[in-house]
Amino acid sequence: IIRHSHIYIAKYLYRDLALAKWRHDRRYLDTKIANHQSTVNKRDMNENNKNGSPDQLYAATIHE
Repeated sequence: IIRHSHIYIAKYLYRDLALAKWRHDRRYLDTKIANHQSTVNKRDMNENNKNGSPDQLYAATIHE
């Protein structure tokens, strides 16, 4: 006979495991997103350095 306390404990253990997995997935996704964002930012900065920054381009269009 399985006592109710065992079911109770198992339920909480399962919930904790699910939460831990969820947190891990969230952290994994957050770092992936952050890494991607920094890559994009670097790429944008490189593009801006090649083409002149948006401010410079804007200033150039104003003066023409």
